[in-house]
Amino acid sequence: MPFVRRRRTFQWVAVAAGALGAAAIAAIVVTRGGGTSAAAPPSTTVEISTNTCARGWRAPRSGHPTVSVVNATAQTYDVSLVGADQRTVYAEIEVLAAHTTRGLRIALPPGRYSWRCGRADGTVSFSAVVRVTGRPVTDAHPFVPVTYTELAAATTTYRASVSRAMGVLAQQTDTLRADVDAGRLDAARHDWLVAHMQYERLGAAYGTFGAYDAEINGRADGLPRGVDDPQFQGFHELELDLWGGASSESSRAAAVADQLDHSVHALVAAFPRLQTGPNDVSLRTHEILENSLQFELTGDTDEGSHTNLATVRANVDGTQLALSAIAPLLRTRDPALLARATSGLRELAALLDAQHVGDVWTPLSDLSRADRERIDAAVSGLVEQLSPIPDVLELPRGSDDS
Repeated sequence: MPFVRRRRTFQWVAVAAGALGAAAIAAIVVTRGGGTSAAAPPSTTVEISTNTCARGWRAPRSGHPTVSVVNATAQTYDVSLVGADQRTVYAEIEVLAAHTTRGLRIALPPGRYSWRCGRADGTVSFSAVVRVTGRPVTDAHPFVPVTYTELAAATTTYRASVSRAMGVLAQQTDTLRADVDAGRLDAARHDWLVAHMQYERLGAAYGTFGAYDAEINGRADGLPRGVDDPQFQGFHELELDLWGGASSESSRAAAVADQLDHSVHALVAAFPRLQTGPNDVSLRTHEILENSLQFELTGDTDEGSHTNLATVRANVDGTQLALSAIAPLLRTRDPALLARATSGLRELAALLDAQHVGDVWTPLSDLSRADRERIDAAVSGLVEQLSPIPDVLELPRGSDDS
C-alpha cells in the first residue's frame, strides 16, 4: 500500500481567527470534542513584545475567562498558558502572527499559572507566575506536550520492531523467489500472501522507506501505461503474474520475483541509514487505516489475488505495532484514547479474521451486505478514534531539546 499523507490539525483550545482589534474580538471556542460556541468579549488583555511575554497579565478569577492575546512584534509566536511546572498546557495559540490579536477562552481552575511565549527560532520566555483563586472548574483539559527525547525513544523502539520484521520479510521473499523460479506456482501464491502481509505490517515506516516502497509495493494507478508500465513493479506486479493466467508460466514471473527479493534485501541493508521523523510514528498510527479505506476496501490494489481483506488485517497489525511504541506516551496523556484505540483494533481484527480460512480470504465482491457494512463502519470508526493521536503527541515547534 503506497503511503498518502493527509495531515489533520486538531485544536485543543480555540481562538478567534483573524487580526482584529481587541475590542472587536468575538472568540470562537473549539473544545476537545470538536464543538464550537460563541464566547464572551475578552476580559483580559496580554501583550507580547520583543522583551516581554504577556505583559499585563493579572490573575483573573477561576472559571472561563477570555483573554485577548496581542502580538505587538514583527515575529510569529506560539503562545501557551501553562501551569506552575511550566510544562502542563491549559490553553494555546499554536501560531500567532506578527501584529495580530486573537481571543482565547480558557477553562481555568484555581492554581498558579504563567504564559509561555515561543518564537520560531526556538527562543522561549515566560511571564510572571500568578495565583488564580475561586471555585473549582471541572471541564479543563490540560495536557503535557511531548518532548523530543520522549518521541526519539518511542521511534527507536518502533524502528527496532520494524528491523526485526524486515528480517523475517527477507526470508519470506527468498522462499517466494525460490518457488517462483522452480515453477511451484501454488506454493508461490501462498508465499506471496505471507510475504505481502508481512510487508503491510510495516505501515508506519513507509515514509521512511522512500523510493523502496514504490519498488516493493507500488500500484499501477497514475502510471502512464498502467500495469504495463516499466515503473509498475514489486508485489502487485508479481500478483498480476501469479493470478493472471498464461503469463504466470513464463519467465516474467521469475524475473519479477527476483527483483522483488533484491529490493527487499536492499531495503533491509539501507534501513539503518534511513531517517524516521520524530512525529512520524504517531502520525502513521492514524494514517495506516485511512489508507486501508482508500486503497484496500475499494479494491484499488487488487491485481487478481482478491486478498484486500488480508491486507487490511495486516494493516491492523501494523497500526498496533506503531501504537505499542507510543503507548507509554499516551498512557500518561490520554489513557482513555489509548484504551479506545486498543479495543477498536481488537474488534476490527476479529471481524476480519472471520473472513478467511487459511489462505482463502473472502473477496470484497463476495461479502454479504451486512458484513461489508460492519467492516466499513469498523474501519471508518477506528480512523476517527485514532485521529487525535498525532495532535496529542505532536512535537511542539521550537521544542527545547529538539
